[in-house]
Amino acid sequence: IGSKDERLKTQDAPYMLILWTRQGESEIFISLCNQRNTLNLSRIFSSNDLENYERKGENCLEISVEFPSQRAEIRFLSVEDSRVFCAQPRRYFKAMTDRNPQCGEYAIFNTVLETFEDSQGPHVVFPSCGLRVYESIKDKRFKTTRRLVINSPAADTSTAPWLASHWIPLSNIRLQIDDSYVTMSWSDLKQCEKINRGNFDYHWSYVYNSEKPNKKLFMRFSSGYEAERFEECIFFLTEAQDRIERRSTIRTPARCQELRVYDLQDEVDNGRYHVIALANRSSLMHICKLYFTYRNLDFVLERESIQFPELSVPHYVTNMQRMPDLPTGDGQTPELDAVRQIDTATTLKFSHLDGMRSSQSQLRKADNAAYQRLYVS
Repeated sequence: IGSKDERLKTQDAPYMLILWTRQGESEIFISLCNQRNTLNLSRIFSSNDLENYERKGENCLEISVEFPSQRAEIRFLSVEDSRVFCAQPRRYFKAMTDRNPQCGEYAIFNTVLETFEDSQGPHVVFPSCGLRVYESIKDKRFKTTRRLVINSPAADTSTAPWLASHWIPLSNIRLQIDDSYVTMSWSDLKQCEKINRGNFDYHWSYVYNSEKPNKKLFMRFSSGYEAERFEECIFFLTEAQDRIERRSTIRTPARCQELRVYDLQDEVDNGRYHVIALANRSSLMHICKLYFTYRNLDFVLERESIQFPELSVPHYVTNMQRMPDLPTGDGQTPELDAVRQIDTATTLKFSHLDGMRSSQSQLRKADNAAYQRLYVS
């Protein structure tokens, strides 16, 4: 431990312990090697490693690290060395608490961005930020929500480490994609709505409004392929054996439209139903909407569209509704309180007849024909 000159002058420190990061990545690695280079052990250094060490007390000189090939019991030369060694990862992991999956969440996407910028934050472009997407499935599949996490790289010691955690809905996310550049916009739960109750009496609510996105992130991925992987993750359902199964996928020429039909099964009552996911892509915007359908499915076929008198879409309700006073912004932050299904009449429009015909065929197969009523105009 210490500078190269100091290590060469003594025989008391034959091993060197290093914390480092790879260029373009956000993880911390730990390596143990000797001066003759006959020993070289490396792996990711996690917050659990640091917690296990700190449980032994602040004056402890020994840290145990389980490397892939062997376990190493490491002893520092002094208490000061151990404190200096642990200071930076301690500072970093403290800021990264929400980076790990929370109760009921599991990871569905993980990568490192070339650059990142938040439209609502300072106009600073951050390099090599970590990006994770977590999914949380409730008792009913339509209640599924996701969380997008962006964190600063561990190698950046010029500023304090930071992390941004964003709630994101299952549907109605907009993407602008130009090769590896992606602009993502959606509605969060923090749009304040003023409600006039008459006689100069007003209430305020924090609401979700899918038609008026108020969040926007600018991201550059390592390649166009990574940007497409992200779109796949954000737009469509995460397939799970015995619970979510993709029945069909229909793409029109140039991928300007894509329709997927899924079979779903709930955890609690084994209720079965279907999801229609329709992605529309243009040079200006990509957007995907999800519609939940049950066995009683009515639809009207027209020349370039399919009309559904009733489909269900997820709607998100916050815990801050009908407040008598205007929120000041210094108090409670709105959080998700409930996910409800709203029935709505919907028309799916198609830009190519081939996609239209294929969709008709798949929708006929989606449910037992005895439960469908089909109208052709």
